[in-house]
Amino acid sequence: MHVLFFLGAIALSTAILSTATLSTATSLSPAASFTDVDRLSYPADLGAAIAMTPLPPTQASVTGTVFYLPRIALPPNSVVEVDLQDISRQDTAAIVLGKQTITSNGRQVPFQFEIPYDPALVQEGNTYVIRAQIRADGQLLFTSTSRYAVITNGHPNSADVQVNPVSDPVR
Repeated sequence: MHVLFFLGAIALSTAILSTATLSTATSLSPAASFTDVDRLSYPADLGAAIAMTPLPPTQASVTGTVFYLPRIALPPNSVVEVDLQDISRQDTAAIVLGKQTITSNGRQVPFQFEIPYDPALVQEGNTYVIRAQIRADGQLLFTSTSRYAVITNGHPNSADVQVNPVSDPVR
């Protein structure tokens, strides 16, 4: 908001200054020097460019940790995947608004995450959750089994997500 006010003030003051300059010379001959053209047209063009330049989209983020309770070490090549999902629609796949993938490189839980998302995609009545999984060599080792609601309906923009071991059906 402050940036818009500042840019608007610059554009307004530039336009006021350039109006006086432009009103004294409404047309230039082809022999006019570069500095004359620059002096006469630049302030007006600058004000118009500032007023018309779209600002980058606002970003927000969801932060938190992924952890598990069993006292076992992860394989050194484990990968933690954390998704921000919209689960509002029934009988359809969740919509992923953001994702972070963390390679463990031998580190152990807890893993901190930060998932950026575009707040313009968030609808106040919808339900957003964090889902996490830990894999090693393509095999699912841990997954979240509880619902970790975030962003809307009074929920915070952070979550501490517990993942639980996945049993091996082969054993």
